[in-house]
Amino acid sequence: LLRTALDLDVWNEEEHGLVRVAVRNEKGEPAPKVHVKVVGSDGGAIQGADTDLRGIAAFEGIAGRATLIAQSGAQVAFWRAPQQAARPRSENKGQM
Repeated sequence: LLRTALDLDVWNEEEHGLVRVAVRNEKGEPAPKVHVKVVGSDGGAIQGADTDLRGIAAFEGIAGRATLIAQSGAQVAFWRAPQQAARPRSENKGQM
């Protein structure tokens, strides 16, 4: 169970590898200087950045399903992109 006063509003464009997060505190105000890390399910480096004065951090080059962790002092918030529906396998015609 994870409890936190941080609220994450995440925009994830998986097909373009873009993730943008707006972090707000318990009062609903933008939370600057929150450290955010993100990684994609298809590998690649873990990327990290601090939110700006608007409480926003943006990342590019995220391959696959994004996982994001935000930390401010003892407060930690976690977000994972919803899993995409399984893609049907193409039929192998002529094979048994």
